[in-house]
Amino acid sequence: MIRSLQLLLLLLVSTVFFAVTTPAQSADNRVRIEFQGLNAFSSADVLKDFGEQGLQVLKDNNPSQKTISEAAKALKIILAGRGYMDASIVGLRLEVSNVVRFVVDEGMRYSITSLTFVGNKHFTSDELASLLREHLANFSDKTGSGYDRGILDYAIRLLANHLRSEGYLQAQLSAPQIRVAGAGLAVTIPLTEGPLCRLGNLKINGVEAFRLEEVRSLLQMTKGDIANGDRIAKWLFEDLKRLYGEKGFIEYTAEPVPLFKNDPRNPEEGIVDLEVQIEEGKQYTLRSLTIEGEKLSQKQMADYFVLTVGDVFNQQLLQESVSRINKTGLFEAIDVDKDFKFKTDQENAIVALELNLRKKGVADNH
Repeated sequence: MIRSLQLLLLLLVSTVFFAVTTPAQSADNRVRIEFQGLNAFSSADVLKDFGEQGLQVLKDNNPSQKTISEAAKALKIILAGRGYMDASIVGLRLEVSNVVRFVVDEGMRYSITSLTFVGNKHFTSDELASLLREHLANFSDKTGSGYDRGILDYAIRLLANHLRSEGYLQAQLSAPQIRVAGAGLAVTIPLTEGPLCRLGNLKINGVEAFRLEEVRSLLQMTKGDIANGDRIAKWLFEDLKRLYGEKGFIEYTAEPVPLFKNDPRNPEEGIVDLEVQIEEGKQYTLRSLTIEGEKLSQKQMADYFVLTVGDVFNQQLLQESVSRINKTGLFEAIDVDKDFKFKTDQENAIVALELNLRKKGVADNH
């Protein structure tokens, strides 16, 4: 009660001061939204979140107190997702200056002090909690020691991937249950492991550019092996993508369809038959390679680039070319995905490349 009165008093005081010092209402009659006492997020981030939620307070030129209160509740949820479970927020419309102001008392930020798993059978809670804390620790530069719901959700997905890499392909971790316990947060995560799965039949469709045996051999797993979800994903989305990329099939995609069934010889385990549909797409050739920003001599072009205009486009040779350029130390480091513009002509199966190359220490004036 005391805290709420203090917050209301702060709002009233700031309202009087703001009304005296703020210019007259803008001609376009738009409401300006301000936040006071907000430190966990920038105002821009909160407004972006409001927009994604479609809150009416951003749309109304004359928002009602109900609309403002709904936005205050939304901000309270946003803060709770960053660990500020006790935040208090008061929102008020300042008619004179056409401003909606939210005065925020964030309170203390909580951290996770307890991790518990429910429903696990083959993995102990301590083992799972240790793995989850390792994932969370990788983001400590962003979260400090505080709770962050987005980071926790991502870490839980990584933990689920780990369980699938151990053969528990049907493992499901449900939404965490979070409660304040003393000075910290107790997190309980329901888990369904499912049976340990072994690889059954593997069928691959759509392969024409390579021998089927070549495609199959890249998966280091045979029938009866524990089905390692990570290894299967790496085979489909890294190894085969690289194989196809080296031959100009830049549109390669793969869709695995698992069929789970019981193992009649072992009721504690299951079998997964896997059918993979590969879409190879067209084989592209390199139409042109344009360098912007810095001019390269013919010798430099020959030294740096190991892919040739007119040849089948080779993703691996492009990576090698980037590595050669970066090793010179003469230019700002470049990245294939960020610094190259790919212009594709699907009808003619050709690709044009543009690279913005800059010498080290040269400012970008654009």
